[in-house]
Amino acid sequence: MNLTDFLKQLNSKVDSLSAQLTQLEARFMEEQLIRKKYHNQIQDMKGTIRVFCRFRPLGKREQENGDVTVLHKADAFSVDLQRGAPHNDSRRFEFDAVFGSDSSQEEVFGDCRGLRKVPTSSA
Repeated sequence: MNLTDFLKQLNSKVDSLSAQLTQLEARFMEEQLIRKKYHNQIQDMKGTIRVFCRFRPLGKREQENGDVTVLHKADAFSVDLQRGAPHNDSRRFEFDAVFGSDSSQEEVFGDCRGLRKVPTSSA
C-alpha cells in the first residue's frame, strides 16, 4: 500500500468517525431532553421546587471595565464557576435547567410551561 492509498483510507475513516460523532451528539441532545422531561414529571409528583439558571451577557459598562465572564454553561443542567486571581479556583453548580445568554424568552418559558400549576377552585 502506498502513501496515497493510506491517506485516502485514513481520510475515509476520519469522515466516518466525524459522522458518527455528529449522530452521537444529536442522540445525546435528544436523551437530555427526555431526561429533563422525566425529571420534571418526577419533581411534579414530589411537589419539589425547581431552580433554573439563565445567563445574561456582560453589559456595556462591564465590558468597558474589563470584566470577564466567570460562569460557563457546562451542559443543560450544570454551570462551572472559574475564578481567576486571587482565588484561582473552580466549582460546579447543578440546576434543574440552565439557559445560556443566547437563549430566547420563548425557549426559557417554553421549558417552564409544563411546570405552572393552575389552582383549582373548590365549589
